[in-house]
Amino acid sequence: MIFYFTGTGNSKHAAQMIAESENDTLYSITQAVRERKFTYNLDDEKAIGFVFPVYFGGLSSIVREFIENVRFENIKDKYVYLLLTCGGKTYDAGGMFAKRMAERGYQVDALYGVRMPDNYVPMFNPPTGEKAEALLAQAVKEIREIALSIQARKKGDMIAVKGMFPKAATALMYPFYDRTRKTKKFYATDACTGCGLCEKICPCGAIELKNGKPVWVKEICAQCFGCLHRCPVRAIQFGKGTDKRERYVNPYSEGLKI
Repeated sequence: MIFYFTGTGNSKHAAQMIAESENDTLYSITQAVRERKFTYNLDDEKAIGFVFPVYFGGLSSIVREFIENVRFENIKDKYVYLLLTCGGKTYDAGGMFAKRMAERGYQVDALYGVRMPDNYVPMFNPPTGEKAEALLAQAVKEIREIALSIQARKKGDMIAVKGMFPKAATALMYPFYDRTRKTKKFYATDACTGCGLCEKICPCGAIELKNGKPVWVKEICAQCFGCLHRCPVRAIQFGKGTDKRERYVNPYSEGLKI
């Protein structure tokens, strides 16, 4: 059983690789939160995994909500692991996850991290072409090694991309996450065709199609930028400057929905 959260496919790609190695099943955290499905019986499971991206050195609002509500039955003696994906460093996101799980009475046995193409378009121009392919090729190599470690049920903090002073960095950056989650900077240009994809994939239900155009009906969202990156006509923007920046969707994430 592997729970994943993804905006543009990196974490789903990683989760799919681990699932194939483990002959395991994927569960969407977004779908679980939408459907309020928070109770899982692990009687027939040997391991439980989590795969999701780092947000401002910590956890996304969707992951937080899931952890705060989830209830695992028969989790005793199960191997629990986390694989973080990041555009730069994981900082103390792994420690934050382990702490929040411990508060719910669940022990995390292993922490892993892998760098993949960054999609935080308000600040960075996402990599494309050969640069993106090189990053993904290296990530695939590392995920395969992580899969072997998971198969061996190794324990411990094995994240090699934390950066310097990870706890201090997370303490400094993470408070800004909730401050930046406001949706008021999102808008759709006249290029919008009204396809409704953004409404379907938004993990927070923050988008509704009105008169054939997307409207952000909630004041805050998870800031996954899936709506912006996955818009087929590049109609969705966030403030000034994103119209000139690239879009990124992981090309190897099969059946990318939510």
